[in-house]
Amino acid sequence: KFFSDLLKEGRLSSTTVRSIYRTLSSALNYAVKMQLIERNPLQLVDCPKKQKTPGKALEPDDIIQIMQAAKGTEFEAPIHLAAALGLRRGEILGLRWADVNLQKGFLQVRQALARVTREIFFKEPKTEESQRKIYMPDGLIALLKVHRKKQMEMKIFLGPEYKDNGLVVCRQNGEPWNPSTFTKRFQEFIEKNNLPKIRFHDLRHTNSTLLMGYGNLNPKIVADWLGHSTTA
Repeated sequence: KFFSDLLKEGRLSSTTVRSIYRTLSSALNYAVKMQLIERNPLQLVDCPKKQKTPGKALEPDDIIQIMQAAKGTEFEAPIHLAAALGLRRGEILGLRWADVNLQKGFLQVRQALARVTREIFFKEPKTEESQRKIYMPDGLIALLKVHRKKQMEMKIFLGPEYKDNGLVVCRQNGEPWNPSTFTKRFQEFIEKNNLPKIRFHDLRHTNSTLLMGYGNLNPKIVADWLGHSTTA
């Protein structure tokens, strides 16, 4: 039931849940070794199967359509960050203004927002390679400057009710997004505007596909850009 609940509604990927299974099993094996328990109960529980969700890459016209629909909404900045830079959802929701240099035109991925059961917390990116410096296109820099100005105006408007966490993408009152709520709202945005049916993560797939196809870049360069530890 524990593992089924973790997999329910796509809250965690099967890869993450399998990692939790292995970690817990290792801990229980150590308990057996220390004679704290007689056997590892996980030996009676099958490791969750790896589930492959096929990624979808959009055509440039579809991306433009989505960006136009997002203009002026809460999804404008996160959609541009995902499609233009290939950032993960957690990296976008954890991105701080302190890690964005609008003058020199780059940002640094240093933390990500995550949720396990009911707890929301900030953590280091999933791999050492995920901590990276990315230069931004001029259009994204201009968009973030406008986004920053609107955010500051909202901060003044709400006064003490604004919870300043220094986040680039957050709720209107400055609080971090619940990742699952963000995903749900994104799907509602897609359906409401009759846009191509995609997951938010597919914007990252699209970025890598465009880099590989239109940019004709070496896979290692694209892997480094996306924060992957290998080109696989």
